[in-house]
Amino acid sequence: MVTLWFQYGSVFAGLAAFSIAAAGCSDVQSQKEANSAEARSKVGTMLAVKELPERAEDDQPRQAESDGEKPDGEGVEIPLDQIRHATPWSRQLRDLEPEFFVYRDTAEKIARYSTPDGREELEEIRRKAEEQSLVLAIERAMRALPSGLNAKPTPGFAVKGTDRAALQSVYDVLVKGEEPIDSFPVGTAVSLVFFGHPTQPRVGLDRVELVDGMVKIHYMLVSHGSGSVTWYLAMIPCGKLPPGTYGVEMIRSSAWEKKYNQPDFPSIEVGAEDNIICRPFSFTVRRQESD
Repeated sequence: MVTLWFQYGSVFAGLAAFSIAAAGCSDVQSQKEANSAEARSKVGTMLAVKELPERAEDDQPRQAESDGEKPDGEGVEIPLDQIRHATPWSRQLRDLEPEFFVYRDTAEKIARYSTPDGREELEEIRRKAEEQSLVLAIERAMRALPSGLNAKPTPGFAVKGTDRAALQSVYDVLVKGEEPIDSFPVGTAVSLVFFGHPTQPRVGLDRVELVDGMVKIHYMLVSHGSGSVTWYLAMIPCGKLPPGTYGVEMIRSSAWEKKYNQPDFPSIEVGAEDNIICRPFSFTVRRQESD
């Protein structure tokens, strides 16, 4: 089955207990992260030749009840584990700035940062993060977005690069308020930014696929018993795409929300997404700089 990625506060409660106030990632890049980066770099090639990733026989694109579409045939599905997801509890964006975020999640780190010198070192890291971290500024901008009926989500957008290389462009749009770029020269790695305004229902991705020049982002609004209000942001790597114009649409997977809603809580009403989820958009990959 396609793995559904979802962030629940309880999952990260243990991590929060061991992190410093400006929690982040370890200083050493793991082999798993390296493998993920390599896989992300190959997505554009997969899209160019329109090959579906290998999947089990029962692991097929699913029908989204909300729009009544049929499962897509030719196309490529971007693996969810190659997408950077960010919520108030997630470390995935902070993992891109290891110099600003340190977790006391090992005995060695607990011992190191429990000494007077270690605490002074952590305080210096915090000061630098407040002044220089793009991720902290992006998180503050997401928290400040309006919620409820006052929210009028703007379109999602595309940025140049993937992972850390894309952070500056995400910062420029969400923090500085600059207009996003909608045209990229061929050979440029492109990422898509999908986001949800602060809301009580949890926002989660079902799947992301490219079919015939259209990127379809299938998402869920999941009901739960917590009163917390959370925002959501995803950086979706598309790699180096062939020349052309690409549309990006957001499709609510209502049928799968019913499966993941917390028991005894009603489904989120149809239309609620209008005040939560970013709007559709498009971008172009041009053949050469002079096009």
